[in-house]
This record gives sequence, C-alpha cells and structure tokens, in this order.
Amino acid sequence: MKDHPRFWLVTAASTARDCWVRITSPETDPVGESVMERLLADQPLDGPLELTVWNRGPRRGDLLWTGGGTFSAVSERAVGVLESIGATGWRSVPATTRFANGDPLTGYHVLVVTGRSGELFGQKRRPDRPGVDPSQGWDGSDVFAPNGRPHFTFCVTHRVREAFDAAGLERVVFRDPARYGS
Repeated sequence: MKDHPRFWLVTAASTARDCWVRITSPETDPVGESVMERLLADQPLDGPLELTVWNRGPRRGDLLWTGGGTFSAVSERAVGVLESIGATGWRSVPATTRFANGDPLTGYHVLVVTGRSGELFGQKRRPDRPGVDPSQGWDGSDVFAPNGRPHFTFCVTHRVREAFDAAGLERVVFRDPARYGS
C-alpha cells in the first residue's frame, strides 16, 4: 500500500513576505494568458519575456507567486532538477525579471506546462470523499496542467516531488489533491 499520493498540486508560497511577479512584456497581460497561449502553440513572442516583481517580499524561492496568473515562474535550480530526472510535460522559457525600479532579479524562467489532465477544480465532490482526482484525463506527463490549460497551480507526479525535496527547493507548496477543498 502506498503511503504517499500519486500526484501533488503545486503552487508557490504566497505570503506578503514572498516575492511575487507578473508578466509585463511582450504583451501587457499581467496574468499571462495571451503569452501562455502563444508559448503553448510554439509561436514566437513579439519581444523578450519580461517579468516584474510587484511586491517587495524579501523571500525568493524556487517558485515565485504570480498572483493567480496562468503561468509559473521557476528558478534555474528547479529547471535543472526537472531536466536531471527527465521529467515530461514541461519546458521553460528564460525571462528577464526586474524589480519596479529596474534592478534585476536573475535566475528565473517561465514554466510552460505542456502536460494535461481533465477537469480538476470543477469536479463534483462527494461528501464522503473530499478532494479531486488529477488522473482523470491525465496524459501521463510528470508535470501537467489541471483542466488542460495553464494555471498558477500545476500538478506533478510523486517522483517530481521527491526530486524537488531531495534538491532542497524552497518556497514550493505541495498539496495532496485528495485533501483539496476539504
């Protein structure tokens, strides 16, 4: 019998002390919807991908909060972990990240989640079984987007969680989907 979930919901830590970012170019779409649509379709962007820090939270983790946008900002270290284990269902795009005053915050990429699963957050929950089941419509990828579309929350397999934990990634929040909403 397993003593861990098969999948994990992943988000960035999001307290006021955590660093938060939003997309500021090439399009002025802070939640990143139009940018992600183009990245998922392998279409070129109109310019470099730029993120701006929109709070002054001093904690910079391996995953940065995006304020509920359709993208995730990940560190070079997190990208390296995904590459080292041959994780599927993702790619990354380097981003120039700056504070509002123009000072750089180096070492971050936009995570493009290409793996998919079926409807997750809209699933009907039974009173005797809270949570959600990411395996519905799952394409088998290690990193995948719930509902089949980009979201600031994404899912990973347990092997990705183990690799992130072993690497000591910081400010990454894992939730058991079976407990989601309970």
